[in-house]
Amino acid sequence: MTITPAARFVPAGTAVGRGRFLLRAGPRPLWTLEGRLMLILTRREDECVVIGEGPEQVVLTVVDIRGDKVRLGFEAPRQVPIHRKEIADRIADRTPVPPVA
Repeated sequence: MTITPAARFVPAGTAVGRGRFLLRAGPRPLWTLEGRLMLILTRREDECVVIGEGPEQVVLTVVDIRGDKVRLGFEAPRQVPIHRKEIADRIADRTPVPPVA
């Protein structure tokens, strides 16, 4: 499901589509999309978000905000791949699928 501009402003608890809701858990809104949760946070420049824990931990930092552009910095172990969504989609499209026996 693509979040349309109208769907971004749906009041908490309102159905967005079959089985998809904008929920509110404390101060943080959560979207359930295709059975997955999206935590929506507000961060200012130089503030961070930590994803995971231990040796696989990823730290996301808001490096710069200029108009409608946000520069993000990622600190992650080398073995954790980080790609823009459009690049990850291209990589996934090029992955050969093994033949079904």
